[in-house]
Amino acid sequence: MTTPIQIFVQVFTAGPALALSILVSALIARSATALGRDQNLYVTVGALVLAAWFGVSTAIAAAGVVGLTSSAIRQLISQTSIQPGVIAVNALRVIPGSAFVVLGLLGVLPAIFAVPAGVGDVLVGSGALLAYRWVSSGRWGRALIWNVLGLVDFVNAAALGLATTPGPLHALQTNPTSVLFWMQPLAIVPIFMVPIYVLLHLVSLRYVVASRSKAMFSHALKLEASS
Repeated sequence: MTTPIQIFVQVFTAGPALALSILVSALIARSATALGRDQNLYVTVGALVLAAWFGVSTAIAAAGVVGLTSSAIRQLISQTSIQPGVIAVNALRVIPGSAFVVLGLLGVLPAIFAVPAGVGDVLVGSGALLAYRWVSSGRWGRALIWNVLGLVDFVNAAALGLATTPGPLHALQTNPTSVLFWMQPLAIVPIFMVPIYVLLHLVSLRYVVASRSKAMFSHALKLEASS
């Protein structure tokens, strides 16, 4: 990548990654308060986990190896009181998503990968604000659909990224390939940001499904009582 494009990538990926870390730490703080526990301790632990994750993911990207998961973040952001915030954090996806569309149109990344992946992130990120309202008002079905679409977007992006990257799954011949997607600074997206967003979706899905089931059961009881 040329220097101007590299600066563009660093701003539009590292910035949202930092913002994501700060917002997740804020969610952890709210969660600790709801539990009646030491907020400072929880924030410190959460920040250390995120910092360690970022450091390890950066080293993995530098070594050319992809793959990292953690259950620590999920455990710290599972409280009911912060579920709308868990969804709202996804609005940040609009920023790197827009950057990927630009990189695809400029020919830095293959358009067949970068444009659909970027547009998907923009749509899901924009929809996060609606999903925030849906969860806050108890419209569980719509929030469930949004979460599923958010995960499908990642699956689609991963499939296209691997299909356009030299390797055993290289099914689409493109020029350029997506090899830069798995290297720093772009690798911060699939290795650091995407796993956090996936965990946020899974936490939200668990809450939405449970709340929807509870609401349906309550409605059935009311119908039975009135009949």
